Amino acid sequence: YNYILYGLAVGILTSIVVSISAAKTLTEKRLEFYREAGSGYDINAYFWAINIYTTIEQGLQVIFASILAYYIWGAISAEGIFIFNFLLIMWISVSWSLFIALVAPPSVTMLSVVFFVIFTCFVLTPPNVITFDDIYDNNFLSVICAFFSPTRLFIETMVVSDFKCLRSQTGYTVDDDAVNFPEGKDSFTLAGLGMNDLSVTKMSCSGWYWNILPALMVGLTVRFAAF
Repeated sequence: YNYILYGLAVGILTSIVVSISAAKTLTEKRLEFYREAGSGYDINAYFWAINIYTTIEQGLQVIFASILAYYIWGAISAEGIFIFNFLLIMWISVSWSLFIALVAPPSVTMLSVVFFVIFTCFVLTPPNVITFDDIYDNNFLSVICAFFSPTRLFIETMVVSDFKCLRSQTGYTVDDDAVNFPEGKDSFTLAGLGMNDLSVTKMSCSGWYWNILPALMVGLTVRFAAF
């Protein structure tokens, strides 16, 4: 539980920082955006340029921050999945930040971005209001949480990646020769983590990549919706 709360705190902080930075980039260039539109230029190309620029800029910052966080956190899974997980939360956060910056008035853009991140992360990410069991028991809720909350997939990926690296004595991983291990009694099932992955109890320190594709699709969907 404390491990999840710590991940939530790190995720919210990361999401707020990159979201504000991305929104600021688009807000400062709002006049240029309108000028391009008024001049008859392709505003979609201009918006794509902003997308690419902010993604690269925030990505480099997040890579540096994730390397520091990896050693501060004391993670036991591979460095690669840890860094990649931070890149995914950046990807989703920047996507929503650019979307909000386009639809919200300039005077309240930053406030709207911060409110969106804090509200969705606390309400739609376990364990404050809902649990992982609630998410996996309701497909509609699962989609809503993954789509709107930047930290939903981030936390589960980070926690499962580390817990998969634990030995079988912890109950999270099960040895191949443990044929009499009672089904559904492993620690992942009891905690409601990684429920869609049938091999989640197989010990591995290389990381858990189950949520990568959903995270990529969420970011792409939000960015296309911004057009």
